Amino acid sequence: MNTTTAAVSCADVSVRLGGRLVVDSLSLDVFEGEWVTIVGPNGAGKTTLLNTIAGVQRFDGTVELAGTEVGTLGARARARRVGRVPQHPVLPGGMTLVDYVLLGRTPHLGLLGTEGRQDLDVVAYVLDRLDLTPLAGHFLETLSGGELQRCHIARAIAQETPILLLDEPTTALDLGHQQEALELVDELRHERRLTVLSTMHDLTLAGQYSDRLVLLKQGAVVAVGPASEVLTSGGLSDLYGASVRVVREDGDIVVLPTRSTENAT
Repeated sequence: MNTTTAAVSCADVSVRLGGRLVVDSLSLDVFEGEWVTIVGPNGAGKTTLLNTIAGVQRFDGTVELAGTEVGTLGARARARRVGRVPQHPVLPGGMTLVDYVLLGRTPHLGLLGTEGRQDLDVVAYVLDRLDLTPLAGHFLETLSGGELQRCHIARAIAQETPILLLDEPTTALDLGHQQEALELVDELRHERRLTVLSTMHDLTLAGQYSDRLVLLKQGAVVAVGPASEVLTSGGLSDLYGASVRVVREDGDIVVLPTRSTENAT
């Protein structure tokens, strides 16, 4: 991995929502081809930070995408640089799954706005990899929560941007489809030097797929580094106010919630 080229650079970024400081003077570089996952308790500012990097949230400070300030980019230019899976996407009514995923190709279309063979091939490949081909003609409103989540991921991947932002990408996915989606993202990351910035509540998955974890508390960075350094029983227990045990075996790190001895029966 080339750790000298920053795909995403945040410098002294602060965000206020309703008068409350949600992101507090945060600085962070995410390098080209790197997968960085932001973790932390509810209300830590994870989603707000992703929205800021995506250019859809007002902020103070500086956010650059490959050296260009995000605020200087129009919507179409941002869509060519950043693909995003938001936590609560807005769904258009009366649209089939395949047409929704094809929307990911919009930033690449010419003046006529018609999908070509390459666009259709990209979408077909992504649908196949995410086990969505049998559902291609189904309307979005008929899909389950897990099917919709895979659909959102498919659209973002079909966008073929150098930067991918994933806000809780495994929400509503069963174990097999969690692995399927994350493995595809990781494969594309290595093939295309895709830069991935995600949030996850599942700390075990975050540790398995990420090069680095960024631990947030009340909008500020409290730890950055590989999972082996960031995921510690003491640190996580203090941050989340929970009893946890971190198991390390054969290079894997598993975070397990444990019952406190006074409540266990």
